[in-house]
Amino acid sequence: MHTHRAQKAIPSYYLYFILLTLGFLAYAPALFNEFIILDDGLYVVENPVFNRQGWDFWQNLMFGNHGGNLDPVTMASHVIDLHLYGLNSLGHHASSLIWHLATGLLLFRVLFRLFKRRDLAWFASLIWMIHPLQVESVAWVSERKNLISTFFLLASLLAWLRFERTHLKRYWTFSFLLFVIGLFAKSMIVTLPCILVLLSLRRCHSGFSLRDVWSCCSPTFLRVLPFFGMSALISWLTVHYQANAGAMAFGMKYGLPTRLLNAIISYSTYIQQFLWPKDLVIMYPLSGQFHWFGAVPIAGFLCGAVFLWRKYQLKWVLIGFFFFLGTLVPVIGIVQVGLQSHADRYMYLPMIGLCLMFGDLPFRRIHLRPWFWLICLTALGLAYRTSQQTRTWRDTETLFKHAYTHTEKNWYALFILVRIDAGLGKFDDARKKQEEMAEWQVEPGLALYCKAMIEKKAGNFDLAESLFLQAMEFEPDFDRSLMDFADLALQAKNFKVARQRIERFLKLYPDNEGAWMLAGEIYEACNEPQLAEQAYQKAVNLLPVAEVFRLLSEFYKKQGSTEKAKFYYQKWLAAPRQDAL
Repeated sequence: MHTHRAQKAIPSYYLYFILLTLGFLAYAPALFNEFIILDDGLYVVENPVFNRQGWDFWQNLMFGNHGGNLDPVTMASHVIDLHLYGLNSLGHHASSLIWHLATGLLLFRVLFRLFKRRDLAWFASLIWMIHPLQVESVAWVSERKNLISTFFLLASLLAWLRFERTHLKRYWTFSFLLFVIGLFAKSMIVTLPCILVLLSLRRCHSGFSLRDVWSCCSPTFLRVLPFFGMSALISWLTVHYQANAGAMAFGMKYGLPTRLLNAIISYSTYIQQFLWPKDLVIMYPLSGQFHWFGAVPIAGFLCGAVFLWRKYQLKWVLIGFFFFLGTLVPVIGIVQVGLQSHADRYMYLPMIGLCLMFGDLPFRRIHLRPWFWLICLTALGLAYRTSQQTRTWRDTETLFKHAYTHTEKNWYALFILVRIDAGLGKFDDARKKQEEMAEWQVEPGLALYCKAMIEKKAGNFDLAESLFLQAMEFEPDFDRSLMDFADLALQAKNFKVARQRIERFLKLYPDNEGAWMLAGEIYEACNEPQLAEQAYQKAVNLLPVAEVFRLLSEFYKKQGSTEKAKFYYQKWLAAPRQDAL
């Protein structure tokens, strides 16, 4: 039985139902996961928009720097969830799962329009929806930006395909507006104009001569010039926001040759993880130590794609490969943001390209029957692996223990585990982990910082002071540790030194709300109530969350301002709590 005959016998709603069912079962364990310490505080527990009102609410929602991101659409979705579910993690995870399932169904629709083949579109959509690499985007509440932006990218693409077919201007307008909405969810989809031009190649003859390419792509290129303009604007704003948030500081440690090599190796790693999704973790720290042979898989993949295109005229293989390459460019690390060498979440959109490639192979010239059971086994295997991977996101400790045990010398995972142990008073366990980190000699300055943090929590202030000084000498970029350094002096009742340190820190990072809260406590200890009030008010203007409301309530109570104390106490009762993490 040929594919085109088989597909006529299967109603479309069955295919949608199977996609939804497998997708739900694969990610269902995420519904019972907790929030994690990374970014969930920013987007959920200490959401910087939720407690604001009036113009202040809209200004911060639309233009606020949320951890280095300009993402009002994503932030709005989290604010809505907070109103609906409060800090019940089940509701937030359910919303993310719904977004993912909706995106998968929309992908099926888009691919069907492109291929005119339901079997091919369904297979590619299924692989994309239930692949374990997607777990990070679905199970991590803060990564909903991936889900929303990709949904709107696909919606924009669907409108564009309708515009190409009908030439009605309203569909061009719909496509552009949906693209803009997606950009304000996550800027990674700036590559959509390139995707639209790339997809024009599907109308070319198999040889892709320069004349054919020009005749197919030039009309599309002219039509998407406004899309390119919007992409350029958002890209510039994103770099500006990331730089202001300090997210690019770590990457500046490495020169351009190192970052280029890491980018090439990351492409290879993504392909390997797509083909064999093993040892997937939340963080793969950038170490700066690479080998050129790591670039072999991407070179082999490119050669294979060109060979299949030339020999079998499988143009979707080549289009899919360049889709994969191009959509990863904003996050591949040439402009390094953050600590990671690569990340599973960055494959959410680019995986569509790889699914295009592999979706083209089994069905074009091969009968369906011999492949049917292989397809079923592949789908069930991926769904099971995804379900298992989702369980590793149960809570912060489980997540980073998994990262520690499934990667080599993952200093970041160990750093988080040290923080968790020290915070729980498990000082012996924390010291053992810190000693292991020091033995690796990967981030020696951070190892000293961890040791100082442990001793500070244990109440050994003199030893912690000495270790902090060593860490600062060893790693001059540890300016951000000045805040911990100031807190240490406060706990040791060395108020003058604490004041000097926090004021130095605030000169470097004047928009750090946590530092202003600490400054208020230090000024209180120095018997400077006027400065303390100013510091607390600065903190509440930057981030109106439970902790600063509590500090203000207690401050005004001490000052005898009963009405103000009651006001902030009521706001503290109504605000989400950090202990939800």
